[in-house]
Order: sequence, then C-alpha cells, then structure tokens
Amino acid sequence: MSLRDQLLKSGLANKNQAKKAEKQAKKRQHNDLQVKKDQPDLAIKDEISKDIEEKLQQQKEADRERNKQREEERRRHEASHRAMDLMVSGDSRDRRAEIPYYFLVDAIKIGEIFVNEAQQAQLAKGTLAIVTFDKDYRYFLVDQDCAEKIRECHQSFIVCWHPQEQEKA
Repeated sequence: MSLRDQLLKSGLANKNQAKKAEKQAKKRQHNDLQVKKDQPDLAIKDEISKDIEEKLQQQKEADRERNKQREEERRRHEASHRAMDLMVSGDSRDRRAEIPYYFLVDAIKIGEIFVNEAQQAQLAKGTLAIVTFDKDYRYFLVDQDCAEKIRECHQSFIVCWHPQEQEKA
C-alpha cells in the first residue's frame, strides 16, 4: 500500500489533495529532467568555452597579421610618394640642353635625356643621377644627396647613377 493510500485511509488527506500533490510531484520531476537536459555537463561547457577562446585567439592573430600587412603596404606607399616628391622637387634638368645622354633602363632598353656639358660631366662623376617613377614616361636629373634619399625610399626608381668611391686619405 502506498503512502497516498495510507493518508487517504487515515483521513489526513482527501482525494483532491492527493491528486494535486501527485500532479505537483510529476511537474517537479519533469522540470528537473528538463533542466538536466537543457544544461550540458561541465566537461562539455569547458570544451565549448575552450574552442571559443581558441577561435577568438586565432581571429586576433589573423587581425594582427592583416594590420601588419596593411601598415607595411602603407609604408611602401608613403616611401614611393616621398621618392616621387624628391624627384620632382630636386629635378635639375635644363630645358635648353641639347646633348643627348643615353643610358640603359632595366638592362634591355636604352633611355635618352638631354643634358648640357656640365650635367654630362656631373653624370660621369656620379654627382648627378637619373631617376624615374615611370620608366616609359620621363626621367629626372637629381643631385647626389637627393639620389641617396630616393635610394633609401625606393631603390628601383634610380635608373642611372655612377657614384664614385671617395679616395681614402
């Protein structure tokens, strides 16, 4: 005989109270099962949080790498523009020059720029350099200091330069 039956027989509870208590007990049992079912156990929670943390770390690392590449690209871009500015501002070509000066461009093409006698001598001594940012467009004559700065910014802009080694005293 169950506890419910004993309580009913002794008169401590009536049928309605017994049914109500039974419903509540079933409801509690159902809710307990739902909670257990909805909550993954701690090992699964730890594994999921570890995976999420790992993915976030990988994403941060990928973001850092992308930012590093963007920054490097920005630096190269700035260096190119700085070199172009140096070329244009340091250009010492003489518009009235009539002596053609021929030079090799990329070891396959012959370029030409018109210079005067003094510039021709300076080119031979290495105190002037021929530079360009577009090898099919136009060339600039710049002095040795400007050529050195351009070489630091962008080596490929220097087309023809014959710097002389200084004699040791």
